[in-house]
Amino acid sequence: MNAAAPDVWAEISPAEASAQGLADGDLVRVTTPRGAVRARLRATAIRDGMVFLPFHYGYWDTPAGHRPPDDGPGRAANETTVTDWDPVSKQPLFKTGAARVTLVARRASGTGARTETAGSST
Repeated sequence: MNAAAPDVWAEISPAEASAQGLADGDLVRVTTPRGAVRARLRATAIRDGMVFLPFHYGYWDTPAGHRPPDDGPGRAANETTVTDWDPVSKQPLFKTGAARVTLVARRASGTGARTETAGSST
């Protein structure tokens, strides 16, 4: 799995990417009221208005080992979510939230962006 996707990415629809002036491979910041993550962008067949971050990335495989780097946002999607649950079902509410996607840096020219996801390749 690490060879296929060694680092976190963010997905938005091609229409959202175009509207925001973003392109595959751009480094973006996904920000919520709780925190932020930096990730490479992938424009995929996701619903307009949505952003997807995979949840399986963390810090155990980074130099700090247990926290985001000192220089800013990390790579763990849980940094952006609330620690709360549904009072009836006790289902964690850590998989949804309002977020903003902003450009950090354009991808280097001449480098392709990986666009494959678990279910598709573009």
